[in-house]
Amino acid sequence: MKRKVALTIILVLALLAIVSVAAACNEAAEYTVVFMDGDKEVYRRTVSENTAVNYVPDEREDAVFAGWFTDKELKVPFDGK
Repeated sequence: MKRKVALTIILVLALLAIVSVAAACNEAAEYTVVFMDGDKEVYRRTVSENTAVNYVPDEREDAVFAGWFTDKELKVPFDGK
C-alpha cells in the first residue's frame, strides 16, 4: 500500500516537471524596440517575438520623414527583419 502511494506521488511529480518544462519552452521571446531621432529616444516598447511595432512620428513642417534606418548615419534602411 505504501509503495503504491509513493509511486503515485513520484509519477505526479514527474508529470508536473514535464508540464512545467513544456510550458517554459512555449514562451515567446521579448524584445525592446527603441526609436531614436539622432541621440534622442522618441519611443520605446517591449514586444513579444513576431509582434509588429506601430509607431508613426509626429509631423513636422521643417522636416521630411524619409523612413527608418538601422544606423546613425542613415545609410542602412530598416526592412522589417
